[in-house]
Amino acid sequence: MLKLWLLTHTREMSKESNTGKLIIAAFTDDENCSAQVVEWKRCSPHAGLLAALASKKAVLLYPSPDAVVKKISKQCRSITDYSAKDRSSVQQIEQQSTELSRLEHIILIDGTWQEARKIYNKSIYLKNALKLHLITDTISRYHLRRNQKNTGLCTAEIAMEMLSYLNYLDSAVAIERLYTEFLLEKSSV
Repeated sequence: MLKLWLLTHTREMSKESNTGKLIIAAFTDDENCSAQVVEWKRCSPHAGLLAALASKKAVLLYPSPDAVVKKISKQCRSITDYSAKDRSSVQQIEQQSTELSRLEHIILIDGTWQEARKIYNKSIYLKNALKLHLITDTISRYHLRRNQKNTGLCTAEIAMEMLSYLNYLDSAVAIERLYTEFLLEKSSV
């Protein structure tokens, strides 16, 4: 079973515009995937999250300079591996790609881009995690907040991309259905 960990900024927990809650709702009856919200606390990381990281079967979706970059093109359905700026060893990238096929845990930082950067920079335990930067030709449909990156995806969108990449298509579709309803509801307000 694949588990998604939503490392969530405190301020994000009560926001109406949060899409992480859609992931939790999508997985209530899912036999293949589960999800858990973990409130980020700088000085006391969640024990379960630390255990997931220690298992070496976890990946953090975060665009850090040392992340493995996966470019996913829906148009041609091809996946190409690229190394990040300061990676030069093809062997290291191949090893990390193999690790991705054995994933049991996906960690998503759930918050604004500014909050996500803060969580990453102040969480030593995330620095040594296998990191993945997904680049996709998907254009975000999320327009509920200001100061969003043009190339960025919200938490629900990146979860759908990762689940599709790993062939958890039913799980990705479940999130997509809730996300579409969520956007329709928010746009009518």
